[in-house]
Amino acid sequence: CGAVPEIEVYDLGHLDITAALCKQGLLKAPLHVQFVLGVPGALTASERNLVLLCERLADLPQPVTWGVAGIGRHELPMAAVAARLGGNVRVGLEDNIYLEKGVLAQGSAPLVQAAADLCRAAGREIATIAQARAILTSHP
Repeated sequence: CGAVPEIEVYDLGHLDITAALCKQGLLKAPLHVQFVLGVPGALTASERNLVLLCERLADLPQPVTWGVAGIGRHELPMAAVAARLGGNVRVGLEDNIYLEKGVLAQGSAPLVQAAADLCRAAGREIATIAQARAILTSHP
């Protein structure tokens, strides 16, 4: 159907599982890997962990796009790191309900706006829906 699988990765070993599934032919590129950081019992939300995860993407069949979802208070700081590193970001009330400490977000839109601002500050342009679809479905 042309759908691009999103592989949610909470820990480094999940990339090993993804590589094994690719070798078995159960997954194939293009892939989108979503790093979910800051969940208790999984990898902590840190730039060091995100860099390590990104380095390991080279072990997967290409093309691979990636993004990060920081949970709770880590959402926007991890979005800023992803923007600097060239990745995508996921924000919204599913992962975090605060726009900043003590300030409840009035829906997901303010969180999306904050993430877009962080991306622009890192020199990144915001993809349109059509551009995002093209990125996710592109083949080398």
